[in-house]
Amino acid sequence: MPIYEIKLQGRLDKDWSHWLEDMSISYEGNMTVLRGYAIDQAALQGILTKIWDMNMKVISVNPIDGL
Repeated sequence: MPIYEIKLQGRLDKDWSHWLEDMSISYEGNMTVLRGYAIDQAALQGILTKIWDMNMKVISVNPIDGL
């Protein structure tokens, strides 16, 4: 199952982790970093749609080798 790192502008409260498919939430300065699994591209698109609905700006989406 692919692991992704999604960087967002601004800070998202860690309580949103469950709604975002239990992705981990950490911070780099004023940026939120989400890391976690997406079973396929449709699942990744679902996560990105939720971020869009929250009006958060996506900085980057990258596959990573492991957490």
